[in-house]
Amino acid sequence: VKGALQVFDEARRVYECTGTLESASGSGLLRSIGAAREEAGDVHGALEAYEAACRISRRCGVLESDEGEALLRSLGAMQEACRDFQGALASLKEAWRIRELRGTLATSSGARLLAGVVSASGEVGDGRGAEEAFESARAIHESLGSLGSADYARLLQASGTAKAKCRGSSLQDALALFLEARQIYDREGMLQTAAGAEFIRSIGAAKSERGDVDGALEAFAEAKSICAKI
Repeated sequence: VKGALQVFDEARRVYECTGTLESASGSGLLRSIGAAREEAGDVHGALEAYEAACRISRRCGVLESDEGEALLRSLGAMQEACRDFQGALASLKEAWRIRELRGTLATSSGARLLAGVVSASGEVGDGRGAEEAFESARAIHESLGSLGSADYARLLQASGTAKAKCRGSSLQDALALFLEARQIYDREGMLQTAAGAEFIRSIGAAKSERGDVDGALEAFAEAKSICAKI
């Protein structure tokens, strides 16, 4: 990764010197720089590159494309990692709009995008937005015959977490979604994995959010037990 970053940085300097960075190919270079920085664990550096790539793509009129949508998803992920949840939600919603415009929403990757919208909506307390995205994603899974898939379990997990964070929903609403997700995790052999431990931890966080201290501690202990076995 370090070698790739050196090459990309040199290429960026050439683009800047020749005044060609403000172009579709310049945006593509910045996206590659962002991806390399992300792989290297440089979250803030990746965010800077993705933001610059988005600005250029928008100015060049190429953002409303498959590549632009993927760029917005990458930007949203880095904004969420930096705890800019409002920014992440805006980016993911724009990606959603582009997929609808291009007729590419009703796919497994479209459903994963909507799960991200559910998560970001929960973080900003937008229960209605989270529910809208969840219902759209659920309809896609139903049309694809993937209601019992790992992706659907992660959607349920995101929705359960969002409901716990949004005061318009009850803890029982959230727990019902977690229970359905747990059945899939268990059936697919995913519960005794790192992803399973994270799922159980999210249940603990949801219970803690709503003041169920005993339930939260029980879930955290289960997650810790899973981690100790893997």
